[in-house]
Amino acid sequence: MQRKSLISLTLLLVLTLGLSRNTLAQPNAANQNALAGMPDAISTAFTYQGQLKDSNGPITGNCDFRFGLWDALNDGTQISSTLEQINVAVSEGLFTVQLDFGTTAFVGGARWLGTAVRCPAGSGSFTTLTPRQPLTAAPYANIAQIANAAFLAEEAGNADTLDGQHASAFQQHYQNLVVVAKSGGDFTTITDALDSITTARAGNPFTVYVAPGVYTETVTMKPYVDIEGAGELVTRITHAGWVSSTLGTVMGADNAELRFLTVENSGGADFAIAIYNDHVSPRITHVTAIAFSGTVDSIGVDNEYANPTLTDVTASGSGAAFNIGVYNYYSSAIMTNVTASSSGETSLNYGVGNLNGSPTMNYVIASASGGMINYGVSNSHASPTMDNVTANASGGTHSYGVYNQSSSPTMNNVTATVSGGTNNYGVQNQSASSPMMTNVVITAFGATGSSNYGVFNASASSPKMTGVTVTASGGAYNYGVWNDSSSITIQNSVISASGGTNDGIHSTASSSTYTIKIDGSQITGGSSTIYQTSQYTTRVGASQLAGGGAYGGAYVCVASYNGNYVALNGSCQP
Repeated sequence: MQRKSLISLTLLLVLTLGLSRNTLAQPNAANQNALAGMPDAISTAFTYQGQLKDSNGPITGNCDFRFGLWDALNDGTQISSTLEQINVAVSEGLFTVQLDFGTTAFVGGARWLGTAVRCPAGSGSFTTLTPRQPLTAAPYANIAQIANAAFLAEEAGNADTLDGQHASAFQQHYQNLVVVAKSGGDFTTITDALDSITTARAGNPFTVYVAPGVYTETVTMKPYVDIEGAGELVTRITHAGWVSSTLGTVMGADNAELRFLTVENSGGADFAIAIYNDHVSPRITHVTAIAFSGTVDSIGVDNEYANPTLTDVTASGSGAAFNIGVYNYYSSAIMTNVTASSSGETSLNYGVGNLNGSPTMNYVIASASGGMINYGVSNSHASPTMDNVTANASGGTHSYGVYNQSSSPTMNNVTATVSGGTNNYGVQNQSASSPMMTNVVITAFGATGSSNYGVFNASASSPKMTGVTVTASGGAYNYGVWNDSSSITIQNSVISASGGTNDGIHSTASSSTYTIKIDGSQITGGSSTIYQTSQYTTRVGASQLAGGGAYGGAYVCVASYNGNYVALNGSCQP
């Protein structure tokens, strides 16, 4: 009996996919294991399971079906041809069919399945069921599997044997995605891939995906085109150095991101620059930038008049006369989770160098070592915000954890450590610098022949130190805080010096007058707790002055005491 009162169709899509070893050349021994265990055939078909009901409940019997693929729930355009399935067994409403609309049916747009049925099979006309059923992600996984097959084939060195139909489906599936690979991609160089993109804009961005491999070329990014590698350990862009200081292995662009790869410059000429940003502000994410063996400069990331965003970046420069991990020149880069390092003999090394501008440094580790002069972070005419920054410097004639020249940085939760140099400076404030230092830990130490300065203030600098811990030790001369013609404020801080000649605070000047204010702090020095020349007046409130006593200049003490908890008089004497 014909049943035309069909009232519902419930569907379940089950995708059966596979990759046939017959579609690839025989794998070599190195990739046999990678391909082992893969299913047997890629097919554009998918399994369609549905439940057919009418007013009397689930149908049991044999029925005929017609299936059409559409680009809309109602009306719209039919995709591919109508598929007919005859004499399909239906049991308690359940049936299963295999449908294959071809490789071009699923290229990213939404799809709906239209169904017509007649029961029993071979009788009467077909009844069209409504509404059409939306097809969700399952058939699209077919294309993803084809893409995966292409990738595995490339890894096996056999991508050229992937059959043309599947390769075509792979390339058509992803809109605005261009693939660069050593074989099997759209292009074999990143430059060719970028040159092929002519329509990128704010409303039409592109991504260039770079598969694993080493790509020896220079790359100039484009606005609204991101470059994404397969990972910092497997995708590498490399090039040798130049005689020009305005070129890099990768040169940035506005409104574009570089991510998940390594950029290298191997030097051999005057300038080795891995990433160069000139008047542009790209996003640089999960990138390792390495520059080495330049004659003049080796710079990991060079920002000039640029405001890029650096996140999860590792940058290093080494082997040149000047080595810099990250250089911000008239730039206000935003740096988060960045590790910047530099090293080299008989050279100037900077972990991070800021010259003018107002960069933001969050969770940054900056280090410099092995050169004649080493700077963890150098700020010159700059006003950076430094939050959760670790600055290390070691070796050479002079090593500086943080160096501020004519600068007013905000330093919160900063750790500065210096060692191994002839002269070690945890933080040096030079030429009217006025940093705000809060919750800063400073350590300067060295061998018996060295001079160690926790904080060195010179030339009319005026830092404010709150919650600062300073330790200077181990050298012939050790000073917790050294002031040269500078006025400072110290609050709730601990400052100590030990070993050799050591002063907690040492202040000197040849002219003018200066004031030091100390509140709620502990100052310790074996030779002198405080030593100062006559140009200084030190005002101390509710603080401990422990060690060698207070000498020189003028003092005003209120509610203060020495290391034996004996109250000090108004002149800071027991």
